[in-house]
Amino acid sequence: MNEKQVKMSWGNVHAFTLVELLVVIAIIGILIALLLPAVQAAREAARRMQCTNHLKQYGLAMHTYADANKQKLPFGNTHPVTWVPFPGGVLPRGTWVPRIWPFIEQTALYDRYDFSRGFYELPNCSTVATDETPTSANVNIYYCPSDRPGAMWLADPYIYRRGNYVVNMGNDWFWHSNLSYPYKTDATSEEERWKGAPFMFNISVGMGEITDGLSNTMLLSEVLCADDGHFDFRGGVFNDEGPGHSFMTVTGPNSRTPDSVRCRTSASGTSLAAVSLMTKLPCNDLTGTTSGDERYQAARSNHTGGVNVGIADGSVTFVSETIDIATWRAAGSSKGGESKSLP
Repeated sequence: MNEKQVKMSWGNVHAFTLVELLVVIAIIGILIALLLPAVQAAREAARRMQCTNHLKQYGLAMHTYADANKQKLPFGNTHPVTWVPFPGGVLPRGTWVPRIWPFIEQTALYDRYDFSRGFYELPNCSTVATDETPTSANVNIYYCPSDRPGAMWLADPYIYRRGNYVVNMGNDWFWHSNLSYPYKTDATSEEERWKGAPFMFNISVGMGEITDGLSNTMLLSEVLCADDGHFDFRGGVFNDEGPGHSFMTVTGPNSRTPDSVRCRTSASGTSLAAVSLMTKLPCNDLTGTTSGDERYQAARSNHTGGVNVGIADGSVTFVSETIDIATWRAAGSSKGGESKSLP
């Protein structure tokens, strides 16, 4: 091929025009815009499935615990107060979490935990960040992957893990869960709101006491973990003092109504109430008021449209955040006699 033929050959090749290039880029952009939500939805579906699996493991652990303890569930929390004494004596501060460790493959943590001491005392907990204590161990089943796996309590000297899975302490305020046991038909106005729960304060509830039926009563649900450094008890699954280890059905799942908890930047810092109204963790800090400071926290999650819930029969279901509040509260009580059940 001579030089003239080469020039003629190259002269027949057409390059992309600017318009054609822009069209191709636009098409690629549209495809990416369509693809990304699908990828994100697939990832969230996988996270939600893992979350469901965690709740199934917790439900099985609760049943196995009951089988080993005369059909009794673990205490929701224990606190050494004289006005609601445990029949066997005063109980140190703690929650349900360490008691089920052997049933979620955490026997090593259980063996190291001293149940005669509070959750915040050695050897259970430490003020040294590098110490490996039972309450500071990073256990995968504590966390929903859609929230913040590895979340911790770093708001005071006592360092321990937060968690996303909490137990059901009923349809009323946290501290009321001990005031009307056994259930009274002639209760005072304060106690009339209380309709029983699978988990209580200083009381171990029997499976047979869930008279509304295991398939009609919630056992566990999700909550969101507060910021590690904030003095905010939500997600504080080892701390007995507030409702961090439990949820109540006073408000619905993912409710816009603020939780009634301590929520401050630090133990003596400013309230997070105003800021939190713009987040998925709204709070109403009542610390220091006559109304009390630790009433309830709602079931919450980062899943779109609702929360995962563990039922007392061992099943797990996804509950829409638009659920009728009466139905939600009925599923939160264990002996209310309601005919409603979760859809």
